[in-house]
Amino acid sequence: MARRRLLLLLVVSAGLYLALVPGSETVATRAVSKADANKSSTLIARLGDPRLRQLGAGAPVFSPDSTAVAALGDGRADVIEWDVASARERRRYLDPRGPGQYVSVTGYTPDGDRLLVTYDLARVVVFDTATGAVACQVECTGALAPDLRSLAGRGWDGRLAVWSLETGRPLAVLGTDPIYDVAFSWDGHWVAAGHYSETVPEGGPVTSPAYKGVAWVWPAAGGPRRTLVLPGEQHSNGVSVVWVRPNRVLVWTRPHMAVFDAATGERVASAVPSRAGGGFWQVWQQDGRLYVRESNASEGVEFDPDALTPLGGRPPGAADPFGPVLSPDGAVRAERVGRYLRLVDGRTNRPLHPYLDRFPTRAVNALRFSTDGRRMLTTGGDSVVWDLPSGAIRCRLGDHTMVTNAHLTPDGHLAVGTDYTKTGNGSPLVVWNADTGAEVYRETVGDPRWGRRGLGLDPGGGFWVHGDGAFLRYEVPSGRVLRSVREFERNAFVLLSPDGSRLASGGPAGLAVLRTDSGQWQNLDVYSATYRGGCERADPPCASPVAFSPDGRRLLTGCGYAYESGWQLRSWSLTASRVAGEWSHVGSYPIFTPDGRFVVAGVVGPERADTELALTPATKLSISSPPLPKLLRVSDPESGVELFRFDPGAEVSTFAVTPDGKYLVVAHVDTTLTVWDWQALLRANLRR
Repeated sequence: MARRRLLLLLVVSAGLYLALVPGSETVATRAVSKADANKSSTLIARLGDPRLRQLGAGAPVFSPDSTAVAALGDGRADVIEWDVASARERRRYLDPRGPGQYVSVTGYTPDGDRLLVTYDLARVVVFDTATGAVACQVECTGALAPDLRSLAGRGWDGRLAVWSLETGRPLAVLGTDPIYDVAFSWDGHWVAAGHYSETVPEGGPVTSPAYKGVAWVWPAAGGPRRTLVLPGEQHSNGVSVVWVRPNRVLVWTRPHMAVFDAATGERVASAVPSRAGGGFWQVWQQDGRLYVRESNASEGVEFDPDALTPLGGRPPGAADPFGPVLSPDGAVRAERVGRYLRLVDGRTNRPLHPYLDRFPTRAVNALRFSTDGRRMLTTGGDSVVWDLPSGAIRCRLGDHTMVTNAHLTPDGHLAVGTDYTKTGNGSPLVVWNADTGAEVYRETVGDPRWGRRGLGLDPGGGFWVHGDGAFLRYEVPSGRVLRSVREFERNAFVLLSPDGSRLASGGPAGLAVLRTDSGQWQNLDVYSATYRGGCERADPPCASPVAFSPDGRRLLTGCGYAYESGWQLRSWSLTASRVAGEWSHVGSYPIFTPDGRFVVAGVVGPERADTELALTPATKLSISSPPLPKLLRVSDPESGVELFRFDPGAEVSTFAVTPDGKYLVVAHVDTTLTVWDWQALLRANLRR
């Protein structure tokens, strides 16, 4: 009985999520859950951790009680709210109209009951934080009140009003005059707006009252307005407003600026540019100080907000729009690292969740393996060495080092690539110990304007680098240059075949393939009259080598890339110097499987709304789907008929099959990876 209980305990433990507790130094990976097993028995493990990942543009925002932090999610414009203590996702807030553009998380209301998100620079959506539902939305551009409960701006009906962000209805209608700029006072009691004129007469001073630099100020609750008029003649069609005191507003255009008292409308002070014919180019506040930059100046100067006289101080450096951001109670600081939001103790400066720092902080863009397939290097915004299939992390190469096209040596104990973290140093060649992450060798050479790019390891242990108009073969780990070959033309796209026998160089000048043993170039006629694809439509036209077959005898090239239409793809037989096939709407870099039987590609389809990875015979690449692949499709190697498909579980950034053909590794946009039993996947589906 005791043995049975022990066996049962071991079986149950094998299916548990090996997530780490805070402070643990081991690595999180997850065995297959019961739900995953029901979906596919070929899923071996999930690597990485999606917590605090998948950030879009914009700064994070803390809740008033400092227990949650919200930020823009992935490219589909979700807003994600995370729990600060556990780093787990609380909720996603979705735009009721679907993915928008120019999305920003505006902030929480003081009680934390509402979260405001601005879409398309013209619409504010208010979400209920308890349910995630939309409480209201206002079709308006303008300024938010300090308490985030109202918004002053012009609606679609043309009215300038103060809108309630509780009901979406106007609280007070202020007028119908054309407005260029609007701002709440610091305490929210006043609203100021500057006049806007669609056209300004050319050729001389503007004397019409419509262009006299007019602004207005109203009580936010509604009431009579006061008109504020700048002195002199105006030459710009927009009037801007900036509050410099709780009851004083600065009104300015290019040639003039003045400070007015909101209660009386009286002009308190005024200023003109320091040079005749000059103008005020920029007026802003930073760290409680007023700065003004004139059109003939390279930077701003601090001004006295009451007298409008220059004080001479220079503004500090521009604030980072992505953080760091301090929580309201000062206990937590949020720092963006790639697509990862690191939470740090605001007092001790220690990470709250240190185990999350070990995982990739950006979506993986390349997967490299040791010859036996037991070790994997993932690169992107940072580089991580993993053991397969367990998912245990060996080390990280540097501190979030951006490595371009790094590779593992055949035994998996060394990693070599070019460090692109600082482009000003010429992208040095670096060799790391893949067991510890320590640097073994670093060299800084080359023209820093161009940088250098690692191409790959050949079977003889040489690492090829492209830079300074040449292909260089280095000895690893010494860094000694073994060979240098001048490139065909200065092209941006270069590729090394897996067997090291060929180098492809492509770009606006054309496409050529170098035999590395003889140094002879083979020109490919990428602009032939028989090819009517994206190369003719591209500006400038280009041809990019994207994938070699394992034996180096076949080359896939792409050209005319655009997000909507994708690559125009060609398959070249290099032994015959001819095109074997052509396809369009390819949405990502295709790869050959190690046995050369299949080509895997994410593709862009003009008729489908979903996305796929297409796994098809190398002679018949099937094209039918848009970007951000989701599904993997497997086709018959002879007929091209689809045999089966399955869902890797999340949007895909890249993918690869290990050299021994055992595992398919899929890297997802949320920075996690899934490991699949490739042979079991084929057996389980092909026998049905």
